[in-house]
Amino acid sequence: MRRRYAKEHGQYFRDLNELIEIMCIMEAVKRGWSMHQLAIEADLCPQTVYNLDAGITQYPRFSTIWKMAHAVGLKINLTAASSKSQHQRPKLRIVRAG
Repeated sequence: MRRRYAKEHGQYFRDLNELIEIMCIMEAVKRGWSMHQLAIEADLCPQTVYNLDAGITQYPRFSTIWKMAHAVGLKINLTAASSKSQHQRPKLRIVRAG
């Protein structure tokens, strides 16, 4: 059963999917890694990484993205929305680890 998300959540997941494609997968390719190698380095099931790369997984878990980013030397900072606006989505910030 597919979960339904509010409009602002949809944008949040689109941002996460863009993060996967631009940051995690491109960084893995720069290192000469296959998607299988990225999965091993990130301690994920290879099918999970293949599904993310192919766009099959629409609503990835944050922990999955964090593992992939960490494997390629990126750090994700997630800051909560302000207490004034409960409907505001969290902010993602990507930095190189180290």
